[in-house]
Amino acid sequence: SNAAGFAAALRASWEGPTHLLRQAFALYSEHFPTFIKIALLGYAPFTLLALVNLADFIDGQTMSPTQLMVYAAAVFTAMVTSLLFAYFFVLAVTVPVVVQLTIAPLRPVRIAAAVSTLRRRWRVLAFTSLLVMTLILLGSILFIIPGVIAATVFALYAPVVIMEQHRVFGTLRRSRTLSRRAFWTALVITIVQFALPVLVWRAAVTTEFTLQLNDDFSPKQFGFNFSMSGWSSLYQLLNVFVTPLTAIMASLLYLKTRKAGGESLRDASD
Repeated sequence: SNAAGFAAALRASWEGPTHLLRQAFALYSEHFPTFIKIALLGYAPFTLLALVNLADFIDGQTMSPTQLMVYAAAVFTAMVTSLLFAYFFVLAVTVPVVVQLTIAPLRPVRIAAAVSTLRRRWRVLAFTSLLVMTLILLGSILFIIPGVIAATVFALYAPVVIMEQHRVFGTLRRSRTLSRRAFWTALVITIVQFALPVLVWRAAVTTEFTLQLNDDFSPKQFGFNFSMSGWSSLYQLLNVFVTPLTAIMASLLYLKTRKAGGESLRDASD
């Protein structure tokens, strides 16, 4: 048993991010219908919002500029919230599916069982997600790098929430411990996970950023503007195909870091 654990840890330490990415693509393509079903469930609220926005039930010509601004802000907030819900839903439900496909591939996959696991742990997931997003945003304000480090260190909090019985701060400590076992792989996977949705966002939202400085480098003019039409918002539905892949990456990274520590995965299988 100890020899098998040592061999698994050695193999997990040797396998780099390229191997994990190949494994993720292979698992995604092999079980594509299962992961797409999960994604469609997660993105159902956003799809409904996008279709309502596309139908344009409220005639913008009859609204005052203030009313139009409030309406646009409300629609944008609702869409961002539904996108975040979709991301966390897909990630949380994908984790037990990937663990099962990796450890017990012959056992039939039941999406309903994975959803019930999320239902039991959604409070811890919600609070931990809020805390992690706050740390990443604060770190990003401080010259980006601290935000990247925070995202990497806590990259595995969602799999830990779903697969283990920690509370919020215990989840953060556990995620930090696991990520340190394969920090560079976690960094690469984190960058990929952020880059893919950002590319989709760029296709859906037109953004303008203005910054002018005085001679003493003090801010003179600062502005940020975004625009998103009903048609362009539908580009966000490309995440239906992207998010399952990033969720699979996180799940495989979770298994890799557990193996790297010589931990048995028998309890995860149960």
